[in-house]
Amino acid sequence: MALAEVGAGAGRLARWAGAGRLARWAGAGRLARWVGAGRLARWADAWRRWRDARIADPDFQAWAARSPLTRPVVRRQSAALYDLVAGFVYSQVL
Repeated sequence: MALAEVGAGAGRLARWAGAGRLARWAGAGRLARWVGAGRLARWADAWRRWRDARIADPDFQAWAARSPLTRPVVRRQSAALYDLVAGFVYSQVL
């Protein structure tokens, strides 16, 4: 995902929240209590641990390389990583 896409998404979220929708969705302080209790941070940490474990799993990596939905992303990222490493190698050779 490009940095510009992330910025655009953040702007949409800010407009959505700024319109008071987030407050109406959250109810009377329910979101504030949930965030204040640290539940959001614990949930986010658990999500990141689960995601990182899946990404590090060789079976998942093989599936992602074979899947028609993820194949273009995997190939693009692997080509970018190869180019980065090749650049370091070329700089050491010169």
